Amino acid sequence: MTMLLNLKYEIFPTEEQKDTLNRWLQYCRQTYNSALLDKQRKYRSSKQSYTREDMQRQLTIDKKKYYFLKDMPSQPLQEVFLRLKKAFENLQGGVLIKVEPQYTSQDCSTCGERIKKSLSIRTHICPKCGTILDRDYNASLNILQKGLEHLVVTN
Repeated sequence: MTMLLNLKYEIFPTEEQKDTLNRWLQYCRQTYNSALLDKQRKYRSSKQSYTREDMQRQLTIDKKKYYFLKDMPSQPLQEVFLRLKKAFENLQGGVLIKVEPQYTSQDCSTCGERIKKSLSIRTHICPKCGTILDRDYNASLNILQKGLEHLVVTN
């Protein structure tokens, strides 16, 4: 019989470690968005797919060109390419709905309250309903809701 364990760990990084982790997360976001843009451009220009191998070759070039990428471990960036690949695989036969992104990271996904915050604030904390979420996760819930509302309106 196989038993699966679920363990929860809490880490307490130093300020320097927090800065490093935040910087690496920002690089991962930038890499994802850049690879997505490259994927769209290649498909539009030649109707060919921009593969994970293409992304990895570009990363090798970028690491030589951009000094800040040299200090970052390759594994998180490789994971970015894997996630992008999986996202496109999951779209096969699915529906793509364009959603206006305005205020998706500021509006509370639970109660709709708009909480103004700068881009450097990475956690969504709603004083009205008490919801606490990662800023990007909160935005993704709002984008999903907008997409579902659009789907219901058009069907």
